[in-house]
Amino acid sequence: MADSPEETVSDRIEVDGVAMVQLLGPQDRLLRVVEKEHPDVDVHVRGNEITLSGAPDDVRAARGLVDELLSMTRSGQGLDPSDVSSSNRMLRSDGGPRPSEVMGEAILSSRGKVIRPKTAGQKEYVDAIDENTIVFGIGPAGTGKTYLAMRLKRVLVRLDEAGTGDARRLERFARNERYRAIWSTLALWGIAVGALMLAFRGL
Repeated sequence: MADSPEETVSDRIEVDGVAMVQLLGPQDRLLRVVEKEHPDVDVHVRGNEITLSGAPDDVRAARGLVDELLSMTRSGQGLDPSDVSSSNRMLRSDGGPRPSEVMGEAILSSRGKVIRPKTAGQKEYVDAIDENTIVFGIGPAGTGKTYLAMRLKRVLVRLDEAGTGDARRLERFARNERYRAIWSTLALWGIAVGALMLAFRGL
């Protein structure tokens, strides 16, 4: 007895409120990433309508990704191909935050440039810098540890000098800077005392 063919379903998404080029990207660059992330799903675009066809679980997963991209686009966030891949990775992790919750929140806004977390880990990292005086960031090269920390400090310094910005964040920043100054002074004193002890020992 021959196996019955796998069930195939289609899901149609009506896109309204945003231009398709914002959602799909110039020359459909973002659409190509969606197709790459879900190779078992046929994606067809006609006008402002997107149709996903394939096995039920595959279509459901692809629909989740498109919905998240649509949500971020509607909120005014510009997307690039790496955002699509990052969003798909987040959706694959059970119990993790939604991409629109992580990537849709601006960390900093300065001179017209908005910096947003690309991953849930980056969001947690910036929140930790916000809340704590000393933060150890451990991870592979190229994951944004130094970039995010330095950008956060530079923008907050400028906002502090101008007397503008998020009062809560600036207050924490000023407090942490005072603590850092104290720790730096103590560290220098420790080095000086250690050098003197070594010098006396050598006499």
